[in-house]
Amino acid sequence: MLLATKYIGPVGRGVTRPEIVWADDDFAYVVKLQNNRMGRQVLVNEYIAQELGRMMNLCFPPSELIYLSEDVKASLERHLHKKINRGPHFASRFLSHTHFLTRSNLAKAVNFSDMAGIMFFDHLFHNLDRTNNRRNLLIRNEEAGAKIYAIDHSHLFYRGRWELTALKRMEELIKVNSSRIYGVLLRRYLDPQDFVPYVTRFCEIPDEKILDMMAHIPTEWQVTNEQKAALTHFIGCRRQLAEDICEAICRLIPDKNRRT
Repeated sequence: MLLATKYIGPVGRGVTRPEIVWADDDFAYVVKLQNNRMGRQVLVNEYIAQELGRMMNLCFPPSELIYLSEDVKASLERHLHKKINRGPHFASRFLSHTHFLTRSNLAKAVNFSDMAGIMFFDHLFHNLDRTNNRRNLLIRNEEAGAKIYAIDHSHLFYRGRWELTALKRMEELIKVNSSRIYGVLLRRYLDPQDFVPYVTRFCEIPDEKILDMMAHIPTEWQVTNEQKAALTHFIGCRRQLAEDICEAICRLIPDKNRRT
């Protein structure tokens, strides 16, 4: 758990109107508040992405739950003109000196194969926002070279604000998104073998870890036991379809790009 110790200011974009704070681990974080205008479900989406991202070794920035100090809470209330809960909210490490990922700078990346994991994850959870919103893929020059990061998982489950009936409809749906940067990756950069580690890691996640993840969703986010059960069932269904989802994506990779 993190504690926000200083309010820095608004991000300035994004449907959830995230804020930037300084935390007690001496890093800046982008925070999505419980009372953002899309509601608490987007925090659940971020939390699920964070936990599965760790298990699958995806190129997400470090993320944690965060509480607000009284000073930060007061600063946010003055800025937003409304009452803010102390927490927990959702915080993702702020990455400075980044650029949006484009066709022109993609070739500079030292970890473009990591995008196989991001594409696979987005297809598991019906996230179209990664391509619809071009600000959700970043590239940053680091010591080892230019590294890609995927941010903002508000729109998992297609719309972000999911209902039980919608989750049920999406459980067995396989629909490939090859628009914009994803199409470029499939045509020029990715090989079917790039997807294998991520499919394997996802399929090997034990049921106990999924149940534990659900059990640790903060009670303040008001997720019912029925909703947790539906999310657990959804993940189980997608795990059974993981290889089929991967195969559907890889059909769009030209033979000339294959290494084997």
